[in-house]
Amino acid sequence: MFSLKEAKLYRAIKLSQNPLFSYAKVFKKISFLFFVFFLVAFIYGFLMNNFSVSLNSKILGLLSLSLYFWILFSLLNSFFEEVIKKNTNKLNDDFKNNFNLADVLSFNTLKLIYETEDKFKEDFCCAVLYRLLSIKSKRIYFIFNRLLIDKNVFKKKLLDHIKTKKHSDKDIETIILSAAQRAKSYGKNVVQITDLFYSFCENNDLLKDFLLKNNISLDDVNEVILWVEKVRDLQKKSSRWWDKENLLLKGSIGREWSFGYTPTLDAFSFDWTRTRYAVYTEEVFGHDKELKELESILSKKGINNALIIGLVGSGRRSLIRKLAQKSFVGESVPELNFLRFVELDLKKMLTVSENMAQFEKLLNKIFNEVIEAGNIILIVEDIHNFTNTKREVGRVDITGILTPYLKSELFRIIAITDPSSYFRYIEDNKTFDSLFEKIQVREITPEEALQIIKMKALVKEYQYKKFISFKALKLIVNLCEKYIPNIPFPEKAIRILDEVFNYAKNLKVQIITEDIVYEVFSNRLGIPVGKIEEKEKERLLNLEELIHQRIIDQQEAVEEISSALRRARSEITIRKGPLGAFLFLGPTGVGKTETAKALADIYFGSEENIIRLDMSEFQNIEDVEKLIGGDNYPEGILSQKVKEKPFSLLLLDEIEKANLNILNLFLQVLDEGHLMDASGQRISFNHTIIIATSNAGYELIVKSIKEGKEMQSIKEELIDYLIQNSIFRPEFLNRFDAIVVFKNLSKEDLLEIANLMLTKLKKNLQDKGIEFVITEDVKEKIVKLGFNPIFGAREMRRVIQDKLEDEIAKALLKGELKAGDKFKFVVKGEVLLLEKIN
Repeated sequence: MFSLKEAKLYRAIKLSQNPLFSYAKVFKKISFLFFVFFLVAFIYGFLMNNFSVSLNSKILGLLSLSLYFWILFSLLNSFFEEVIKKNTNKLNDDFKNNFNLADVLSFNTLKLIYETEDKFKEDFCCAVLYRLLSIKSKRIYFIFNRLLIDKNVFKKKLLDHIKTKKHSDKDIETIILSAAQRAKSYGKNVVQITDLFYSFCENNDLLKDFLLKNNISLDDVNEVILWVEKVRDLQKKSSRWWDKENLLLKGSIGREWSFGYTPTLDAFSFDWTRTRYAVYTEEVFGHDKELKELESILSKKGINNALIIGLVGSGRRSLIRKLAQKSFVGESVPELNFLRFVELDLKKMLTVSENMAQFEKLLNKIFNEVIEAGNIILIVEDIHNFTNTKREVGRVDITGILTPYLKSELFRIIAITDPSSYFRYIEDNKTFDSLFEKIQVREITPEEALQIIKMKALVKEYQYKKFISFKALKLIVNLCEKYIPNIPFPEKAIRILDEVFNYAKNLKVQIITEDIVYEVFSNRLGIPVGKIEEKEKERLLNLEELIHQRIIDQQEAVEEISSALRRARSEITIRKGPLGAFLFLGPTGVGKTETAKALADIYFGSEENIIRLDMSEFQNIEDVEKLIGGDNYPEGILSQKVKEKPFSLLLLDEIEKANLNILNLFLQVLDEGHLMDASGQRISFNHTIIIATSNAGYELIVKSIKEGKEMQSIKEELIDYLIQNSIFRPEFLNRFDAIVVFKNLSKEDLLEIANLMLTKLKKNLQDKGIEFVITEDVKEKIVKLGFNPIFGAREMRRVIQDKLEDEIAKALLKGELKAGDKFKFVVKGEVLLLEKIN
């Protein structure tokens, strides 16, 4: 049921039309200005004897009168705002049944509907929406601006629809009921203007269609509404200086004086309590579970020290800030309320100390002050930098001094470290380690990261005088999740936000859109990100041709790879594993490695983006450490290289020679697209192309080709051979997108390869202004000298270096060849002679 006139706030709506209340705020401001003016005049005239007694008396009278009216209108305005306008109803589970829906509306929402009631009777629902878009609401402006859509364009469409006198499918009760459900889901007591707007987005076909055409989802609208509501709540909270929270944030001298004095600690620390207002007002999202653990550890009797273990940028300090926020306003557990949070600066202490003895003396003095004060939670960041269980030269070790204090109930400390450093420097010190309760800080979710950068974006906008759209912020989070797997949220999103604003500043762009974000990621990663441009479309569609410019024959291999790349770039499939995974089988020197190089050059922009591992170096079980790290290898060869260059081609040469345990390691990589290194860090292979090569069973390939068998038949026989001879297990082979068989090269293939190699040499000489003429007899000779049944065409590269490039180099140094010259090589028996052409 919806009845406007029976609503409890209906009387307030009527009273708001009374000039006494409607202009109370205006009269309050005017009377205050008069009060200030007459106060200044009175001070100038009376205290400085510039006016007569009579004039001073009149000014004093006007001063008193203006003060009276200021107080009167302030009280009237407060009474209207806090008493008459306030809806004391609360949304509960019964609001749908036998309940006047008008009673769940806020004053402004009810007034909006009241002002619409007598107009547009034909389509009241659309009329309310039109009225909502017409009022001067900062929140509605915020929503449309952040979504980069023109409110006036939609208003015109809406008005045209209203004039047609067509009825809406949904009535106002349906709209309000939907708005009330949203308000209740977010813990509100009444339906606000923003809830009503969201309900229209959800239920009004005209608005739904408008949003759809602008590529805006309901989730986008909801996120922007949550954003503007959060901003409004913070502004409202900060303006109410008389609220308990704001008064508590100002601190209490008496409370601080009742505890011990800490002069030495103060000299070598940063006291979060001194900036409690800044700490409190910074929004912190996520880590609710970890916060409860931290409160439990610090408040218990006995040993109450916490060690926070998490990746840099995962929000470790934010967790402490969240606890400090609760403590400052007395909302944490009783044992932790109104305590000081002090961050110790050990590096500063080391700098001022002349020797270790002085440093240790200072440290003891500070720790004693902490215990005597009794109201301090000590914070030590990167505590692993001050432990030295491995007796490394140059490292400081404070564990011996700190350990006795950690056993005291009066000594509370929050230490911070990362997983790798914990395993390397702390875990082995069993006594020291046992005095801490561990808290593993997980990476926050992308949704939580979006909430963080929404608030940080407002600060950046003020600093850079730019405007960023919501969809640009959302894209930052989405692309960070996809393309920057090895840095945790929120750190990576915050970094990219900084880069985006800097990039916009350099471009002198005022509005930051999705295109700017795509450009930042493309520049950062060195690969195309975002919409596929025409040039890239052409390259993707002609991949086979581009690869064949470097690879002779091997049609099946080229087609398989090209198809996989097109699928990956078009993002038509969602896969857990790497971009593509291929097993290249065939004799040595038939183009397996060259195909990988061509692929890296075309897709990742350079042959430099190849991570190449000779798997014959990983034949023992101990070699797993070489790949992912361990006691003897702090940084694994594989894990570190992929972490540094996630957009690369991983080439695993001679994969059949690797230890079985290493092949099992790659099972997870091929299947899930990640592995865990020795420190427990997740290494992503989602943007890596993996190519494993093997010449196992090449004799079978050569024999089958001579017998004239089809390539598909050869592949099936070869796979059976590999499984039966326990070279590879079926589950390993099944993880590859394609198993590609490279056939041995014919003489015609070899001549074409020789031509490719010589053409490269010719191009290099052209840059020097020298023309090299390639002849058929030279190509024939290179094939004859360079081809080896065992090594394939690989030796041809060496023949060209030894027989041709060496001779050219000598001729250049002697001055026999210079810019403008033309030459060729002539075959004389087994020798190739350089001959100039006139």
